[in-house]
Amino acid sequence: MTASRLIFAFTLLLVGLLPAGGVLAQAVDAAPIAEAAGQASAGRTHEHPSESHGRPGSRAPHVWLEKQGRRISTLDLFRGSFVLLAGPDAKGWPEAVRAAQARFAGLQIETYRIGRDVTEPPGFTTAFGIEPSGATLVRPDGFVAWRSASTVADPAGALAGVLSAILMRA
Repeated sequence: MTASRLIFAFTLLLVGLLPAGGVLAQAVDAAPIAEAAGQASAGRTHEHPSESHGRPGSRAPHVWLEKQGRRISTLDLFRGSFVLLAGPDAKGWPEAVRAAQARFAGLQIETYRIGRDVTEPPGFTTAFGIEPSGATLVRPDGFVAWRSASTVADPAGALAGVLSAILMRA
């Protein structure tokens, strides 16, 4: 098991989302990652986060932001809970996160709307591989778990389905 998987498993144990003795997949490109068709890395085992453009299974890219008047990296947002980053034109994601937290007891997800909760830096959407209406979900260990490149009709349903798959819970 890689160090990032151990950190992820330990984080899930701490927040009560993985029972003691639970098993996680060994490879980063397996669960808990949700990929859409065409987002695979074509067999690459490593790539720099700036080259991955936020592809699920890759490390979340570094982008400078400003939050509450302080300059921070996107990497500073990943501190032990899932993080949903929603593009500046994304709609429905904060509500989807609240619905997911109600459905999955103990789940911690922080939500940041780019341009509202943090500044909208140049190149953010390109770095994460989304359009301004898209969103991406980052695991507690800083790996991209899932992304929606653009708007979806039912953000709450999409997020619930993704989290069910990632957390292996109905």
